[in-house]
Amino acid sequence: MNYKYLSLLALWMALIFYLSSVPHVGFGLEGYEEQFFRKSIHIVIYGILTFLMWFSIPRLDNRLAKKILLCALLSIFYAISDEAHQSFVPGRCGNVKGVLFDLAGIVLALIWLGRRQRNVMKAWVKTPNAQH
Repeated sequence: MNYKYLSLLALWMALIFYLSSVPHVGFGLEGYEEQFFRKSIHIVIYGILTFLMWFSIPRLDNRLAKKILLCALLSIFYAISDEAHQSFVPGRCGNVKGVLFDLAGIVLALIWLGRRQRNVMKAWVKTPNAQH
């Protein structure tokens, strides 16, 4: 287990919880621009969460699919719990749309991380006379 990333993950999760506790969040934009910015932030925040989770979890029997599934489930669970938390904050509302944008960030991060890991594994296997 990588404790550096685990510590960063815990801090990131605490930051998400704190930001979800702030009532009446606004960015000073209007209409479509405000919504676009807010939903883009969901994607970025949960992409980073998934990235930190990926590097916090150790290898799982060299099974890439297992690690992807575990990261996806943990990140989605946190996204759902975050939306539930927001439903108790005045001026905020938790909804499925928020989870869907969180899911977009999770999926994008996992696609990138999975491809990266697969390429690393291919290079590791192809290297002749390498000491593994």
